[in-house]
Amino acid sequence: MIKVNKVLVSNVAYTFLLQLFSTITPLIVIPHLSRNLSIDEFGRYMFFTSLGLLLSFLIEFGTNISASRELSKLENEEKRSHFITSVVIIKLIASVLVGILIIIFEDFGVVPHSLSIYAISVWLYAVATGMSPFWYFQSTQSMRIFSLSETIFRLLGAMLVLILVGKGGYGYKAISYQSLALLASDAILHFFIFKKVKFKFAGLGDVLSTARRSISMLTYRIIVSLYTYGNSFFLGLVAPVGIVGGFSSIDKICKSALSLLSPINQVIFPKIVSLIDSNRNQANRVHQIFLFVTVVLSLLFAAVIFTFSEKIILIILGDKYTSLAPFLKVYSFVIPVIAVNNALGMQWMVPRGMDKSFNYIILVAGIVNVLGIVIMVPQYELYGIIWSILLSEALVLIMMILAISLDTNTSKKRAEI
Repeated sequence: MIKVNKVLVSNVAYTFLLQLFSTITPLIVIPHLSRNLSIDEFGRYMFFTSLGLLLSFLIEFGTNISASRELSKLENEEKRSHFITSVVIIKLIASVLVGILIIIFEDFGVVPHSLSIYAISVWLYAVATGMSPFWYFQSTQSMRIFSLSETIFRLLGAMLVLILVGKGGYGYKAISYQSLALLASDAILHFFIFKKVKFKFAGLGDVLSTARRSISMLTYRIIVSLYTYGNSFFLGLVAPVGIVGGFSSIDKICKSALSLLSPINQVIFPKIVSLIDSNRNQANRVHQIFLFVTVVLSLLFAAVIFTFSEKIILIILGDKYTSLAPFLKVYSFVIPVIAVNNALGMQWMVPRGMDKSFNYIILVAGIVNVLGIVIMVPQYELYGIIWSILLSEALVLIMMILAISLDTNTSKKRAEI
């Protein structure tokens, strides 16, 4: 019998609050922008938001997973302080390097000189997202402050877009307003961290050690972007921005549904990590319950989107985008597959140290997805990228099941010896 943990329930509740408003704010911003920006400008907004998100992974440096995992295991206050400071220093250095990378992108034409104003907004978005100290509040199971701060400032960013970006407006302004709001939240949250944890300047050795422990998860984040977060960016390299806007919109709708599962994911992760060494059987039971809930909810979300796709498109995007309804129907099938992949990968493989197998699976799927986009999009446009993503996610599911089965059988044989 698994006892109900009040702290765990509280963290789930506050994380769900954050996820709810993280889902609501795009549903406020996107309908406004889709109706007020031109089709091409809306596509640029989606393209550069995707680029900013990709670059934010470099700033985050894999710490949302690795730092959360490491901090959950550290009990010595001095070591915790050095570790926390090291993570912040790594992110600050990465922010500067990403700024340099964006300048290089502009020189090579990834960001055209005519759209150089977007480069600034992309950097702001990357820093605002990558500097988030989510990892600290997740590992300490104190999501209340983080959730309230992020919720308030995300809503503030959305309100700024509604007020300041009107008919015939520009996408870079929408990106910038939301980024500035998130940066304010980041600053406040870091203030809370260093008010609670005594600041101790980390030496070069501490910083390098922390960076090395984060490399595998940074690699994972970069690789996984090849078939998830980076889809809008890669699509924009081979298709007109209007198609990018269309795909990004249906992707946002499905990912918004998926994000409703994130609170459980985020809170269960440190719980499973803490149980792996002390009580592996209980960790397995927690995962089984979590997997069952994930399957049921994701199938429900997919069924709702499939059934009401026309109405969803009309309400969220408006009359200009009603032709996207058939594409949304097909794309809704990706929801349960991604949900199960996340449950197997992040909640089973990563806590059990199967990082190498996990990254290999993601790499193979990412390569398949990028090749699928390059080959199928020029001929099939939106359907091309949808089928490419479905194929990649199905491949991930099959490979994860095989990897987990192999690891489980190997562990049983070792136990019998």
